[in-house]
Amino acid sequence: MNAIDYLVKPIPFDRFVRAVQKAQGALGLNIKAAAQEPARADQIFIKSDGQIIKIPIQEIRYAESAKDYVFIYTETQRYMALLSLKQLEGNLPPELFFRVHRSYLVAIAAINRLEGYHLFIGETKIPISRSLHDDIYQRVIGGRLLER
Repeated sequence: MNAIDYLVKPIPFDRFVRAVQKAQGALGLNIKAAAQEPARADQIFIKSDGQIIKIPIQEIRYAESAKDYVFIYTETQRYMALLSLKQLEGNLPPELFFRVHRSYLVAIAAINRLEGYHLFIGETKIPISRSLHDDIYQRVIGGRLLER
């Protein structure tokens, strides 16, 4: 047996911390540094059909919720994952993605046109929530509308 330290119940917290630090030192681990390493913000991983799939964030065009599942659409593929739209939204940068309806999350850069209470990503027509309509127009168009 290669014991580094031992603890006897009841274990005082400070004694536990010392034992963990001793084990980290003996094993050459730096858990704090690993825990503070930032996650890559340019991709997400989802579990789909028993596989873990990496999706680059810049490829995501929109996502649609369907009960307990979310369909994530890229230019070329559709992925289905068992998670909520809210969970997905929390893992995507808010400056790039916007919730336009209770069932849809879109990439702002992918929007081709706005028409009443709908927006279009390619030829896909996505409804806009009536309560979010003005916010969406402001976010998408900003002050860049050229009109006569």
